[in-house]
Amino acid sequence: AFCGLNVEKLDVLLDECDKLGVKPDFISWHSYTSDAIGLIKWPREVREYLDKRGCTETETCINEWHFLLDWNGVQSAPSTDMRRRAMEGVCGIHGIASGCFNLAVLSGWQNEPLDSAYYYGAAWFWGFYDEFSKANKNKYSMELFGRFLAECEDKVECVSRRGNIYIIGAHAKDGKSASLLVTDY
Repeated sequence: AFCGLNVEKLDVLLDECDKLGVKPDFISWHSYTSDAIGLIKWPREVREYLDKRGCTETETCINEWHFLLDWNGVQSAPSTDMRRRAMEGVCGIHGIASGCFNLAVLSGWQNEPLDSAYYYGAAWFWGFYDEFSKANKNKYSMELFGRFLAECEDKVECVSRRGNIYIIGAHAKDGKSASLLVTDY
């Protein structure tokens, strides 16, 4: 697992694999970012890179992903107020920007060649509840996306991005209606 995707280090790893005559089963990396577009397009870039290197069967995996504007105040903070903003503020890791980021990324990944991705939600610090067991925006965004997928056909009919607007449409399983999920990140 790479802590962030580093193509130079990936080249070194794949060069060594080539020397040994083996191909990796998977390549995985972490991403803590607020750049939804970058996170969405990484799987395609990695897939193209791996294919060019002859690793057409190597799976891609984002083994940790989460919204993060910056690290200031998240791991340590000089004041309680700074810590509160970093965690719960509009752009905090539990705030509305984080929830919208989740929906934007999950929407964007629907047509990307990503084999697996794991949202990092260990404990209250990064998870779905705060230290007082109150649900945060991440929980609600993930529940919403789960409901959308559960109520719709397996195949998403269209995915579109216009600026910061992400749109997914799908036919309902009953065949009589459709759903539209619109996210403004």
